[in-house]
Amino acid sequence: MMNVLAKGSDMACSATYEGLGVTKTNASRHLRILREAGLVWRSQRGRQLYVRLRRAELEQRFPGHLQGILTNTDDGSAVSQ
Repeated sequence: MMNVLAKGSDMACSATYEGLGVTKTNASRHLRILREAGLVWRSQRGRQLYVRLRRAELEQRFPGHLQGILTNTDDGSAVSQ
């Protein structure tokens, strides 16, 4: 999920679960955990919720760690900044 969020700016929450092929309930749970951990920022426009990776804040607070997380995925692919 972090890799999906790292590929863009604001992303509709519905696009995250559709892109990952997981249920809405499962994606909502993971997004809530990421939000509570301070890794993502969520906003609402009308009825649509959007989520964005807090890349700048994370890089400032923990230099290099985010790229390490994004590089060490299950499939070995890396996401560039």
